[in-house]
Amino acid sequence: QGVQAVYANVEERGKGAANLYCRYHFRPHFFQHAGFRYVVPSIRESFPGEGSVKKLGETSSNPASNIYETDELLNQYFALHFGQRPNVVDATVRAHPARPDELLDFPKRCANLLNNLAGNKSRVLDLGCAVGGASFELTKWFDRVTGVDFSSAFIDAAESIRNDPTHSVRFSVPVEGRIRREHISAELDPLVDASRVEFMVGDACNLGTNEELGGQFDAILMANLLCRLPDPVKCLNDLGRLLKPGGCVLLVSPFSWLNEFTVESKWLQQGSSDSKTRLDEIMAMNGFEKVYDEDMPLLIREHERKYQYIIPSATAYRKV
Repeated sequence: QGVQAVYANVEERGKGAANLYCRYHFRPHFFQHAGFRYVVPSIRESFPGEGSVKKLGETSSNPASNIYETDELLNQYFALHFGQRPNVVDATVRAHPARPDELLDFPKRCANLLNNLAGNKSRVLDLGCAVGGASFELTKWFDRVTGVDFSSAFIDAAESIRNDPTHSVRFSVPVEGRIRREHISAELDPLVDASRVEFMVGDACNLGTNEELGGQFDAILMANLLCRLPDPVKCLNDLGRLLKPGGCVLLVSPFSWLNEFTVESKWLQQGSSDSKTRLDEIMAMNGFEKVYDEDMPLLIREHERKYQYIIPSATAYRKV
């Protein structure tokens, strides 16, 4: 009768959803509080399997700042990956005489840089590919491109673009308050060969074997991923086995460490040693030499008159 009463209460209050204040007993003769309760994560999940992605550029450590809709997150990534190209940029980055156009099209610039640094161009891995902007660009030069992301929603979006006959994407951007600019359409560069790219859901800290990934890669891109991993050192230590000898990895990161993603003991920055210094040490211990080190700034839209100016470090290493 007690269970029936609880179920009736849940049914009435939430149409079958959970009542967070209920405790469901399964062994009443055990300890006083035996049973199970629902657990609410400290970071609100925005969609299944995606509890560890925040808005681009988000710096607040307040868990409440992570509550947002899936469509909002996807639109923000679409705008960054596909909405800063010449034929559509005026819809996503307000046009004015002092607009910093050199900051635009961040994924394309990352792909271009990796192309210039890579030797052989048979296979490339875009680790943390999000909605696939850089992955598609890399098909201009590499025979096979593999895009991996932890978010199934991002991978689904990238696959939809690949499978669409026009290879186009439609999205919206915030203008002011509740006003949005809707139905912005962007198409892939005509030089992109979408048949060369594959996308898969995966964990950068726990990738499969080389055989499961189809063999080693000639190059790896990790853009704005490192400081969102629970164990960045584990991921870095794994890069050597993924790359062929002479292969190149391009790491682009603003080193925005937050405890929501990486507990402080796992940050690259430790004590007085900054992240870039530690990164060089880790890569050297894993048999890499540094071949490139510059800044790779980008611009992220918040709304029509407010943008985030972020200056990630772009560092490339070659496997000796």
